[in-house]
Amino acid sequence: MRRFELAEGTSNKFWQAVVNGTDLVIQWGRIGTAGQSQTKSFGSEGGASQELAKLVREKTKKGYVEVARETAQAAGTGDSAKPAVEATPKATEKKAKKVAVVPQADAAIAPPTKAEPPNTADAITWTDELRRCCRTLDGAPSGETEEAIVEALKAHNAELDSSEKVTRRQQIKNGAKHTTPALHTLAMSVATTYGAGKIPSDHDHDRDAAAALFGPTAMLVEAWYADGGVTRLAEILARTTRMQVGETGSAIYLEGASSPPDQELVEAVRALVARATDGERAAVRAILEPARASAPSPDARLLFNLAMNSRELAEEDARAFLDGTKMSYRAPRHLFALVRDPALCAKLAAKAPSDVPVYDLARDLGWEALPSIIIAFERDTKNTWVAEALAMFESLTAAKALALALAEKRTAPIAKAYYERRPDLAVSALASIAGGTSKLVPFAKGVYEEALRKTGASKSDEPAVAKASADNVPKVFLSPPAGKPLPDFLEGARLPALVLANGKGALPESARLATLRFLRASTLDAPAKEIAQIAKACTAASLAAFAWALFEAWLASGVGSKENWAFTALGLLGDDDTARRLTPFIRSWPGESQHARAGVGLDILGAIGTDVALMHLDGVAQKVKYKALQERAREKIGVIANARGLTAEELGDRLASDLGLGPDGSLVLDFGPRQFKVGFDEELQPFVLDASNKRIGALPKPTKTDDANLASEATERWKTLKKDAKAIAALQLRRLELAMSAQRRWSFDLFKMLFVGHPLIGHVTRRLVWGVYKGDKLLRTFRVAEDRTFADENDDTSSIESGALIGLPHRLELDDTTVAAWGKVLGDYEIVQPFDQLGRPTFLATPKELGASGLKRKMTVKTSRIRGLEDRGWRKGSVEDAGWVWNIWKPLSGGVRASISLGGGLCMGWAEGTPSEQEVTGPHLEDKATFGRLSKVAFSELVLDFESLRD
Repeated sequence: MRRFELAEGTSNKFWQAVVNGTDLVIQWGRIGTAGQSQTKSFGSEGGASQELAKLVREKTKKGYVEVARETAQAAGTGDSAKPAVEATPKATEKKAKKVAVVPQADAAIAPPTKAEPPNTADAITWTDELRRCCRTLDGAPSGETEEAIVEALKAHNAELDSSEKVTRRQQIKNGAKHTTPALHTLAMSVATTYGAGKIPSDHDHDRDAAAALFGPTAMLVEAWYADGGVTRLAEILARTTRMQVGETGSAIYLEGASSPPDQELVEAVRALVARATDGERAAVRAILEPARASAPSPDARLLFNLAMNSRELAEEDARAFLDGTKMSYRAPRHLFALVRDPALCAKLAAKAPSDVPVYDLARDLGWEALPSIIIAFERDTKNTWVAEALAMFESLTAAKALALALAEKRTAPIAKAYYERRPDLAVSALASIAGGTSKLVPFAKGVYEEALRKTGASKSDEPAVAKASADNVPKVFLSPPAGKPLPDFLEGARLPALVLANGKGALPESARLATLRFLRASTLDAPAKEIAQIAKACTAASLAAFAWALFEAWLASGVGSKENWAFTALGLLGDDDTARRLTPFIRSWPGESQHARAGVGLDILGAIGTDVALMHLDGVAQKVKYKALQERAREKIGVIANARGLTAEELGDRLASDLGLGPDGSLVLDFGPRQFKVGFDEELQPFVLDASNKRIGALPKPTKTDDANLASEATERWKTLKKDAKAIAALQLRRLELAMSAQRRWSFDLFKMLFVGHPLIGHVTRRLVWGVYKGDKLLRTFRVAEDRTFADENDDTSSIESGALIGLPHRLELDDTTVAAWGKVLGDYEIVQPFDQLGRPTFLATPKELGASGLKRKMTVKTSRIRGLEDRGWRKGSVEDAGWVWNIWKPLSGGVRASISLGGGLCMGWAEGTPSEQEVTGPHLEDKATFGRLSKVAFSELVLDFESLRD
């Protein structure tokens, strides 16, 4: 029992709660009174614990302060061993209403307030967290005086007498009344003996099993464990199935009686088995497997499965349950406690949707839990608990399922918040609903239109141009290929009209149908010959819009790879904007178990083939959350680079778009009477200059005096420029910094083409110090001036011979005098560097470190900073059991690989499972390589990467 009090001003209130199995028992009222109570039931113990954590957070935010157990007892409002619970009618108990919970981190665990149990030199430490796992222990008065134990037992028995709940007593086959005097005496004798620290010399398991069946299990588990370990508990548990109580009121112990195992002991043994050694687990199985084999019912077998924490046995019983084996209404809850096979979970969910532990499955299975959660939600769309769990999954499948919530008062806010967070998914998921005739239309239409507005998508399916006459329709559209009917998902789909490139209008519906048939007969590698004719006849913008609308209809339909042609059409008709809009989908699909679809998306970017499309493909190759997708993107870039006779790095150098800037890197946004000039800062982010060349916050909104058409075009140009510049800057600035670290070199001619003369990259080129090299030797340094001439550290004009090699000098290659001179020049011109070059931290290896293969550096860091190293060329290590990665690595020159060990690991299947902080050690070199093989720059950068993990 956790108790909180609020004594502030006129307030003098308490609030306390305890998790009892799948129930959460809550009490509240004025301090000094018994107050009121309420019981909330959940599909799993985890759900009840999550609700408790949530409520604790709410209470503490309101000013409630947690008090120790002794304080709670002194207040006289509740017994820590026995929460006062109002009687609950059987009908209400059997159909307890599910209460919504929001996933929260576990509440802070209070320090134990109890002394260690007796004889526990080698016993487990009974923390509050472990007590909650052994749910029967939470609040148990073990280790107190004999008088306290007796009083607690009397209160416990009195509560049973006054309660209408007889479920516990029904565990005894003959149904003897729980007021049997002989059992009273026996239970109190056992509990007070152990509770007072008196360990009997003999192990009378039958006596202990009878005491457990009577009910004071909470007062015995710690002492039993201290006296004989988890195997002692297992022996007692096995014997509870052989107990029988006679008619006369005497306790009679009979072998072969058919009672089910005691559930409180089951929970305790299960919690301890999870912490036991391999030898202890084997011993427990040796005791409980025979008991399971002779269990009197399928439900009894399930309880033994729980006690052994045996997933394989639970899955065996799950299949029997699904085949029709009759079990109690509790069976699905017991099965879900262990079964984690995604297919089995989905089948169990279909049979018992109200018992799906949505948060537990999401935590353990990640994206594979989604089908089960959707089944649970579709059966009860008013359940906020399940809706919140479903909203954790950002995928089209989840977005479509969540649409049902829009018509429900309780869950609609959850769905609306989800669609507001992911308007792109809202557009795809709600398109067919908003344009249909279902009962969801009035609820979905407004959400869909708002999502359209946020994503910039157009609701109009016809361009504002006149229709072409029949005489102007090209012949290619007049003879579409024959074949089976077009798929059903195209019925009602709003596909924009195709517009003739010769300006003679928009083509009729028949042209759209013909184009669909040609696309259906095409693949990325082998498009129908008519596709080229269509591309020549129509405007690129209308073709791209047509392909994107087709893609959205396909995506919303959920038909998948069966009709993949509607997806690959993006590669045949798409443009730069298609690449921009598709890339976020590609990056997120692996997290939705759509790895193959993401791979096709990479092929589509390659098929579009423009510099912008390849830039986004290279962006995935450089950084993405999913290792397999990143490797495939790298392979794709490698193939494209090889076809052009380049390395992947050299291709990357050429993928920086000029963004349509003038040759001098300038751009004017014309509003008619007013013009605005665009500049770029050290991070290549664009900004606006007014007529007086003063930097202003953002592009102003058009006024009545501006030319409406020019202002509209300029505004759209500015929006696109910001998006593209952000994508390019992230890649190119990182590429330049890595090029400096890797000591890459360019010929002077390439340097002028790729950097000096590039309209966009030229802006950042002028902020760096460059060097002229002969082999590995730095001869001199220079910078690029505004007029694209070269100047040295004295700001004197410098000339460079055409055959020179150019590179970015590292701080270790520059002496202090040169650095000071360049610092003055850059300061005089108010030039800010895009990354640390002159002021870069450096590290030199000691003689001892040069002969070593690893550094003994260790620290605890935030996991988010580890992921940030991907920007510096680090990659995740191999995925091991259960989707965990335990190191990151980086390729260095000469075939050497460096790695950093992760103490907490990265969980690929479920990001929430990854610890927020963990210990890292290293870096170290693989294959017994030593740091002496690295250059000074390579060693320094390696240590800098590691040290950058510090806060």
